Amino acid sequence: MPESFFDAEKGEVKGADFRKQFDELMAFKAADDVRRASVPAEDAYRLELPKDFKLPEGMGEWKWNENDPVLKTARTVANKLGIDQNGFSELLSLHVAARVGEAQAIKNAFDAELKKLGPSATARVTAVQTWLKAMGGEKFDALNRVLTLAPVAGTVEALEDLIKKFTSQGGTGFSQSGRDGGSPDKVSDEQWSKMSFSERLAYADKHKSKAA
Repeated sequence: MPESFFDAEKGEVKGADFRKQFDELMAFKAADDVRRASVPAEDAYRLELPKDFKLPEGMGEWKWNENDPVLKTARTVANKLGIDQNGFSELLSLHVAARVGEAQAIKNAFDAELKKLGPSATARVTAVQTWLKAMGGEKFDALNRVLTLAPVAGTVEALEDLIKKFTSQGGTGFSQSGRDGGSPDKVSDEQWSKMSFSERLAYADKHKSKAA
């Protein structure tokens, strides 16, 4: 028996000390039993955020993806560690806060790239996408999706330069008369720079139809 419970000189159990520590041990066990009784089964954890959790203004309601493997793992771990619903909700709030932070960082980067393209940024991106679609159809679908999700200013500008050169010089898919200056519709670099994107697209479509 541990010395804290047994008086070696008297050869007897320390009744008061033993009783005190025994009661403390039983109280701890009872509290642990209550806590474990409140632990939900793995599939019973609710995807609920704490009532005091606030999403950024204008973000609306958070929507859960029930098929997210991260949530399945979180439920398993929470059950294994004996975490109750309130504790699980607190963990979920950390997950959501991280995701919101990532989304905000992506949005900030997105907005920064559009700002570089000026007030007509959206129209410029759309014009490039329309031209790519007209020239390559489904072959450019992946690139167009990238431009939608991440319209990097340098990439958009590079594609605009490519469109300008391709169109003003006749291009592979356009009327070959544009290559030697024989086409009365061929525009100069100065004329091209003054054209709006809708005018450039109309010009490109016109020459493409001639080639067809």
